[in-house]
Amino acid sequence: MLPILRLMEMREELLAGQFIEGMGEQFALPEAITMLKKIKEEVSSPFQPSVSVFDPSSLSEIIKKPVQQ
Repeated sequence: MLPILRLMEMREELLAGQFIEGMGEQFALPEAITMLKKIKEEVSSPFQPSVSVFDPSSLSEIIKKPVQQ
């Protein structure tokens, strides 16, 4: 899946970065980034952005982290 996301990034269909703190590398539509920036600027916004556990990009961070015992 990562090669496809990278290709979409090169085509400027997606942006890559760390948009939500603590989630590692993420990919997002440019419109989503604009929305997140607006929400961040609004102090009174009750919206809390999150990433679904079913999002394949969120799994990459889980796999990299060592299991704590």
